[in-house]
Amino acid sequence: MKKTFVSNLILLVGLNLLIKPFYVLGIELSIQNEVGASQYGSYFALINLSFIFNMILDMGITNWNTRKVAQKLEISQLIPAIIQIRLVLALLYLIIVSVVGLVFNYSTHQILWLVALAFNQVLAMAVLFFRSNLSGLHLFSKDSIISVLDRALLILGFGYLLWAPHDFGTFRIEWLIAGQTIAYFLTAIIAGFWVFKHSPKLHWKTPLSTKATILRQSLPFAVFSILGMVIYRADSVILERMTTSDQAGHYAQGFRFFEAYNMISYLFAGLLLPIFSRMVSEKKPINEILSISHRQLFVATWIFVLGAIVFAQNILPKFYTIITAESIESFQWLMIGCFAFSMQYIYGTLLTAAGKIRSLTYLMIAGLLINIAFNLLFIPSKGAVACGQANALTQMFILILQILWVRKDFHISLRTQLKETIRFSIPTLALSVLIYSQLQGDAIIDLPWTLWALIFVSINLLMASLTKMLSIKNFLQVMKSKD
Repeated sequence: MKKTFVSNLILLVGLNLLIKPFYVLGIELSIQNEVGASQYGSYFALINLSFIFNMILDMGITNWNTRKVAQKLEISQLIPAIIQIRLVLALLYLIIVSVVGLVFNYSTHQILWLVALAFNQVLAMAVLFFRSNLSGLHLFSKDSIISVLDRALLILGFGYLLWAPHDFGTFRIEWLIAGQTIAYFLTAIIAGFWVFKHSPKLHWKTPLSTKATILRQSLPFAVFSILGMVIYRADSVILERMTTSDQAGHYAQGFRFFEAYNMISYLFAGLLLPIFSRMVSEKKPINEILSISHRQLFVATWIFVLGAIVFAQNILPKFYTIITAESIESFQWLMIGCFAFSMQYIYGTLLTAAGKIRSLTYLMIAGLLINIAFNLLFIPSKGAVACGQANALTQMFILILQILWVRKDFHISLRTQLKETIRFSIPTLALSVLIYSQLQGDAIIDLPWTLWALIFVSINLLMASLTKMLSIKNFLQVMKSKD
């Protein structure tokens, strides 16, 4: 499994590094600058509202399905039953989102946007369901292609509208929504074709009892996922409702980077869930896979997050035309949350694969209460900064308890892993403080910030090698192994 994980991770991360960051930081960021903070802030709040309720579309079925397919269960009735269930859930979801839009007193054009965004969620969740089957069947190369196909299509279409000469006028949010619809639809068609091609003969007449069993067994996953989605998305909705769409737009500037990086870290969960599920079901030791994935994701996330915090005042103006002190501070807090959220893709995924959903659900409830309470208390005085602080506090709280649960439930000693992590973290943190002080006007050595950034990344990678957080020798051994 080690070789399977590492080799497919290279393919998956490679494709996604080429496509997704460019889409988020190139295409969507350009759109945000084109339409302005107010209009994009409104769109940002609405799309997050559609995300909050999108678990109605899934009801935990995607994660449940990945585990079952990875455990080599019979899928001839499973796939048709799930498709039929999700068609009903899609109709329910669209009705609920529309009613919520009316209750929140959105304008007519905002409700139309919301309904269109909700329909896009229906298509996006269809893609995720087909991907869960591809990964569950260990068809990782096809899953890797599907993981970037929608964004690749959007880059082609929006790249033309943003940067090529045309007679369509200035970019409008409606174009973004319509483009997403087309891209998700085409991706779902291709993903569905591959799933049906590699599946046994499907039985479309499935008994009601089968559907009831699927819903009953997936319900705990649904509750857990809904709580996680609310924690991830609710702050921007609360911010926009309690303050202004401009404030939501400022927060969206930092959240764009949070989201871009988590598209990459999410790839670990996509690979680890079927691998962990099969290993747990076959009672194989997971220590080595856990250690490898921790080291790889920790180093990448640590360098990204520290770099973003240290160079925030230099990075954001390169992407946005209007930057405020509030934008920068909320971005820095969001990066702390980004680190914790990314590492949850290791430990939370292992707990999910092992079916520890009850523990995770209790943890998410506690995290949600902390997040909502903090936002409600401090948004009136701190605005977007309060959202960033709430995110950091909540995600760190959840990560720490997940690590403690993994240690307890799997009887794993994390002492060596902790020592390696500390030996890498402390000197690189000290370096970050030193460079940050240089950039804030207390410079002893006057260098351009880009050169400081190069020094920062180089020393971090060197420390990762010296502390064996990253080891070329170990990597080559894994790639040569038959496991």
